[in-house]
Amino acid sequence: MIGGWFHTSATPSGDCWTHTQIAVGAPHAFDRERNVVALDLLPDAPLLIGMDFNVNPMTCVLAQRAGDQCQVFDEIVLTNSNTPEMMGEINRRYAGRHGVVHPDPSGVARKTSAPVGKTDFRIIEEAGWTVFPAKQYKLVDRINTVNAKLRDAQGQRRLLISPKCKNLIKALDGLTYKNGTKIPDKSSGLDHVTDALGYLLMGLFPTTGPNWGSTTVSI
Repeated sequence: MIGGWFHTSATPSGDCWTHTQIAVGAPHAFDRERNVVALDLLPDAPLLIGMDFNVNPMTCVLAQRAGDQCQVFDEIVLTNSNTPEMMGEINRRYAGRHGVVHPDPSGVARKTSAPVGKTDFRIIEEAGWTVFPAKQYKLVDRINTVNAKLRDAQGQRRLLISPKCKNLIKALDGLTYKNGTKIPDKSSGLDHVTDALGYLLMGLFPTTGPNWGSTTVSI
């Protein structure tokens, strides 16, 4: 792969070479054989949740941190849903657990899936979860962060995904860019769960700015 996002092939055409860009999977470092492994829920570690506020589907990924690894052990995909329903499902599945939600940064002001007068962030807090105070960042930074955890420059894979996360695995396998751009092709419907993953990783391991590294939040 050349340039990270597109493979450029060169073929002879008369006296010159024709260069063709072929769209490839946006998360190009993903490997089913190496990133997908059986995972156990760690009993004492907080839950870390990445959440996308699209309403159909509304998605989240649930993970735990083990050293410098991010272990995604579950996903929730709800059709025609909203933030209160998502938080209710999280609390139903993981009653008594606690942790941090890393949502789409727009949720600080967004109210389209929330009762009048409440933001999505406020609904998450009222459900008993801490909201990570994410800042706005470039899309390319989020994509680079996901790829760096899937496989870094040294070949280490620090993003592990449970086989039960079928929607996330399908999306990582199939999401592509619009031809000739670095804009994910949203027509496939595969982008929402990968967006949720990206929000989580940008909170935990942001690869942007002069002091990028890892972050922690008190809960």
